[in-house]
Amino acid sequence: MKKYRSVILLTSVLIFGLTACQKKDAGTIPEASAAVSEAETSATEASSDDSGQTPDSDQTSDSDRGADHDRAAASGQPAPLTLALRTTYLSEHQDNIQLCNTRFDTISVASQDHDRYPALSEALQKHYSEKLAEASHKIHTQNAELAARDYADHPDHFWGPYTSEVSLQVRRADNAAVSLLKQDVEYTGGAHPISFYSGTTFDTESGQPLKLTDVVTDVSVLPEILESILKAKYPGVSFFDLKNDLKSASEQDGSGFSWTLDYQGITFYFSPYELASYADGLLTATIPFAARPELIQESYTQVPETYTMFFHPWQPLNYDLDDDGDMEEITVSGNPDEYGTVTQLQIRIDDRTFHFDTYAFSLDPCLVHTRDGRDYLYVKSSSDNDYECLLVYDLEGDDVSAVGSMDGTGFYGIPGSGNSSVTELPANPDSFTLSTRLNMLSTTTGKRTYRIGTDGMPEPKEAYYQISADITLTAKKDLSAAMIDPDNGKVLDSQFIVPKGEKLRLYHTDNQTYMDMILDDGRVCRFQTDASDWPQTVNGQSSLDCFDGMQFAG
Repeated sequence: MKKYRSVILLTSVLIFGLTACQKKDAGTIPEASAAVSEAETSATEASSDDSGQTPDSDQTSDSDRGADHDRAAASGQPAPLTLALRTTYLSEHQDNIQLCNTRFDTISVASQDHDRYPALSEALQKHYSEKLAEASHKIHTQNAELAARDYADHPDHFWGPYTSEVSLQVRRADNAAVSLLKQDVEYTGGAHPISFYSGTTFDTESGQPLKLTDVVTDVSVLPEILESILKAKYPGVSFFDLKNDLKSASEQDGSGFSWTLDYQGITFYFSPYELASYADGLLTATIPFAARPELIQESYTQVPETYTMFFHPWQPLNYDLDDDGDMEEITVSGNPDEYGTVTQLQIRIDDRTFHFDTYAFSLDPCLVHTRDGRDYLYVKSSSDNDYECLLVYDLEGDDVSAVGSMDGTGFYGIPGSGNSSVTELPANPDSFTLSTRLNMLSTTTGKRTYRIGTDGMPEPKEAYYQISADITLTAKKDLSAAMIDPDNGKVLDSQFIVPKGEKLRLYHTDNQTYMDMILDDGRVCRFQTDASDWPQTVNGQSSLDCFDGMQFAG
């Protein structure tokens, strides 16, 4: 079967999203019971290179998650592992006109799992990070030269910017398999972009890419099965030559198929122009493990009790929500206005659509499955000044309902080198890291570890936020503070005096009543703080009279 590169207008799809913040009280945060050691103070110090290496997490959090993973693996139970997604942006301008832009993702094993799976880490580095970075830079150079010539020839009718985008979606990540869906999008003029989908699945222990025959016991039966699924799922599509195209793809051990190994089945992807016209878009078909247990190698049907599946807005996710053996198609979308703003979020499940008021420029959805069988939709959105909001929706029952939101909060990530950012994907619903914008003595970002609570909202596993940015303040006068033990949080000296001129780095805060800071000699002291009014107070005094170096946005 020929594979034609196809077309979907995805410039907005890949960067677009939603923010709506229906308020939900997160509850009172208990007083911090412990601090972490000096060696784990800053995620920024672990910022990565172009290989896609993840930022380090708080060592306490890493140890927690690593212990959970090891316990599950030792007991023979599949355990989720965490990946880090690096997104790099390149752009060229002339006369204030954007000539071309390039966006590409690379993937790596996160710090807490990196040493457990060295072969997988090496495979992801070679297969994705090195190859995609090299190819994307080469295409960017070519597009820049082409766009510059076309703009010079037709400055009033330039069909730009010329675009190249490579995005990765993690469909499965555990100690049995890691399966990734790659989408390539190119636009160099014309009516629409060209896009193509492909999947790669790795054995987690060996790091070896899996062939379809490693997962499926009999590839020869796939054409008949897939034909039945596709005809039932897309009754309005006029297929080219469905039977023969599927038969052609199944030849040579099914090498003509694009597929991913998911948590509930194996999904096949057919790019526009492969089976039908461009207008019909991406077509997908999932064979559930439960429907054809004899078709899938048993070792890959054993999955963690809790997991997360990531997908793009406007693109379908096949998932069995009601455990009836049939896959529902879940889509997150929204209609942008002339300024690119979405004011209504749409969640579609098959032929049912649910609407929620929102305000957003971009979104990043994922489906979260809890250990006790609940399913939630988490949507990280951003709006003005990259302000993030985490939206939570309950997918149980016949309706989709809004559970709540966390303003200023998104998936944990830091800026990387070379116009890139790194995001630690929250793969394990029992233990994942989120970042929150804080305004305690400075506008900064704090991270902490969460689990999915009984109501579906993230529930903190730590009492404090660890400050991610390297912000140092200078005492403008002698200040009283409590010296605390960084290992257990116990007060060592409640009458400690920080002398005028002392340098202190922001460390931990509950974002309500205290801020822990690190002195130059590594000792940690705690100040009583109040950010409920302006100016903020330290020990009941104006923070403006206490410190120099505070940095506030806006």
